[in-house]
Amino acid sequence: MNTQEFAGRSDPSGPVADIATVLQALADPVRLAMVRSLAGSVEPICCSSFQVPVTKSTLSHHFRVLRGAGLIEQRAEGTRKLTTLRRAEIDAAYPGLVETLVRAPLELPESLELDEAVRESELAAGALAG
Repeated sequence: MNTQEFAGRSDPSGPVADIATVLQALADPVRLAMVRSLAGSVEPICCSSFQVPVTKSTLSHHFRVLRGAGLIEQRAEGTRKLTTLRRAEIDAAYPGLVETLVRAPLELPESLELDEAVRESELAAGALAG
């Protein structure tokens, strides 16, 4: 399944996609940083709070890809759109995947810098790991 196909899935609450599609969605360093940030957050994160070095339209594309792969869900709350990681569904489909993503060192190209939320979530994940 290519990016075009899973980006347009109509049922974002459906099952997590096949492993190839999930890995393809996570292959982009911006999306990986977004997922790691969501994994470290107890509360949903407002879409405008993701401090990633991309335009608003590119950020929307990243959300669409992650939703299409079944990794996140979004809901409107007033004028805000809140994003959560579908952790239970991901863990059921691919046990240990989220934990592995959180624990693995994140190597971003020099052109991408980690935002403060990602740094904080990594610190929190490290504290939880012991």
